[in-house]
Amino acid sequence: MLLPHCIAGAGLRKKEGILHTLLADTHVFVGYLVIVSCAFKTDQRHPITQRKTRVLARKNTAVTTPRFFLADDQEEMLQTVAQVLEGQFKVVGTAEDGERAFELAPSLSPDVLVLDISMPGMDGIEVALRLRNQGSKAKVVFLTVHEDTDFVKAAMSVGALGYVLKLCLATDLVPAIWKALEGNAFVSPSIHLAGCGKMDSAT
Repeated sequence: MLLPHCIAGAGLRKKEGILHTLLADTHVFVGYLVIVSCAFKTDQRHPITQRKTRVLARKNTAVTTPRFFLADDQEEMLQTVAQVLEGQFKVVGTAEDGERAFELAPSLSPDVLVLDISMPGMDGIEVALRLRNQGSKAKVVFLTVHEDTDFVKAAMSVGALGYVLKLCLATDLVPAIWKALEGNAFVSPSIHLAGCGKMDSAT
């Protein structure tokens, strides 16, 4: 299968790895055109980081490298996401199931939790709810295959600020995390959600 033109150039090897991970995931069986439509953009990590750092500084937010914790039941997905976020964020921990995420995250004090929804033991929405009830201040961004708007609403109901489709992680995950750190919401644009304009404003 030929890679789309938008994957060519800088960071090609990394983008090929992302594409391979998505196609290998048994939960993500989709057509090639859907993947192409998510447009794997070339890396602009350092300029973006500098701009966002200035924004956070103006809001009196700590400007140290943001720390994130990642939970997903696919080991290859954990590695792929860590690659995508490399250079802008610091990985402080990972988990392959919800119960482990719930146990580990509080002691690691991440700024952002990136959670899958469908995980063994405890789903990501339950993890987010329990951590919030414990007093966690970490921003929550869901990274999932679920496009159903009921899942989006459930995610937002437990305090999540981000909802990103795995198919679009290369283009949507980094913006979603920065939005969350600023206190704003982000939903993958490919999800058509009635009233989603409310989710684009600061919360």
